[in-house]
Amino acid sequence: MPLLIASKAEVKQKDKQVRLSGIEVENTMSYLINLTQKKTDHIAGGNRILAGLIASEKVELLLECSGDKLQQVVGRLKSKSSSALLWNRAEEKHIWSKGFWYAQLLNEISKQAMLNYIKSKNAA
Repeated sequence: MPLLIASKAEVKQKDKQVRLSGIEVENTMSYLINLTQKKTDHIAGGNRILAGLIASEKVELLLECSGDKLQQVVGRLKSKSSSALLWNRAEEKHIWSKGFWYAQLLNEISKQAMLNYIKSKNAA
């Protein structure tokens, strides 16, 4: 069943918001999608990302994941992407804030609405 993941990305290090460049955003989305492909990661693998958006104030993912694995999968995605983003950022220690918010999409209409929403935000 698809789930919408919106992880708070008000990322602050001493009241300073971390700014990601366009290429960092693009590379991070590619990295997250790759992590969820089958056999690439033993925790996140097989939990397909249908759409994603990384904005200055939030990260939104439309993710197919069973509810019992959700906490572990989101934690893995945040951990792995944080490590990759911090590789060249010695002055920062954190990228993502703690926790995340999610909603379960119950039908194909709501799934399509979320796909359209994320697509429209990516185009803007």
